[in-house]
Amino acid sequence: MFRFFGGVPRLVVPDNLKSGVHRASFDDPEINRSYGMMASHYGVGILPARPRKPRDILNGTNHFDFLATVTVSDFVETSRLRALGVTAPDRVAGLKDVPTVVEQGFPDLVVEDYVGFAVKSGTPGDIVATLNSAINKALQKQKVAETFAKLGATPAGGTAEAFGTLIKEQVAYWGKVIGESGIKTSR
Repeated sequence: MFRFFGGVPRLVVPDNLKSGVHRASFDDPEINRSYGMMASHYGVGILPARPRKPRDILNGTNHFDFLATVTVSDFVETSRLRALGVTAPDRVAGLKDVPTVVEQGFPDLVVEDYVGFAVKSGTPGDIVATLNSAINKALQKQKVAETFAKLGATPAGGTAEAFGTLIKEQVAYWGKVIGESGIKTSR
């Protein structure tokens, strides 16, 4: 199970607190039974932390953060948050007045979110092609494009093969970043 990480980590941070934590507490959180059994079996600590959210900045918990455009565009539009820059290579439609990090002199800070659909390995090619065609057709609709733009996203579409290539390139890129930076998992 933990082969990908090179062994059993010392700490696991569940990203879905609703399934992992029954009672939140700073000192003694109550985690669900299966998490507890896994922690006991492997000698792993469970740190019930929630994902970063815009409210962490709004309530003063954090004063600066990198957040996905879709989670903050409404807050920026209503002036509840101030966007310092977008990490896309070009300005984002939903945040036209926010400069890119490239414009601000940080060309190596370009990082883009992407979302895609994936199916189980071994799914027949005709099913993949049918799904891919339907998704691409939906992405061409004006209403979808307008909704994506409002959220600061750009619908791309494309082939399943191209998306697979993107994922492989991203894994290779971030693997190199992790390797060169010396980031290690806790063991």
